[in-house]
Amino acid sequence: MAKVNSQGRSKNTDSFVALPRYLIKSVAYIALTPTAKALYTQFLYKFTGNNNGEIFMSVRMAAKLIPCSNNTAHKALLDLVDKGFIKAKQKGSFSYKQRHATEWIITLHNYSGNKATKEFMKWQPKEKNTVLKNDKSVLKFNTNLTKPDIKSS
Repeated sequence: MAKVNSQGRSKNTDSFVALPRYLIKSVAYIALTPTAKALYTQFLYKFTGNNNGEIFMSVRMAAKLIPCSNNTAHKALLDLVDKGFIKAKQKGSFSYKQRHATEWIITLHNYSGNKATKEFMKWQPKEKNTVLKNDKSVLKFNTNLTKPDIKSS
């Protein structure tokens, strides 16, 4: 049995990260890469309830947290931004006299007195038309050639 304080609450100070069901069921969350999902969990872990907009994360920091390469971490950050889970408040740079990481806003939570925008709920995948509906060409492979012959009917 867990130890409790005088008010009957657990003395365990471990925090947790909550992922609402509507977020998990959202089209944007389903479309995230596994790396981006892991990184988003780290963003939510850094959120303390009153520091939205003051969450610092660079590509290198992200790569160490997940762990992955810098390139993979960069792609995961871009994926989270593209789908509306996070947005940059102030971009970091090496050109400043003191290096600093980008400050991020988590759109799931309220920020600076404004309600949460939850931009990820509005995200829809872009349509990919790989085959034209009226295209009647047939792709036939000739075993004697290295390239396929395309013939229209």
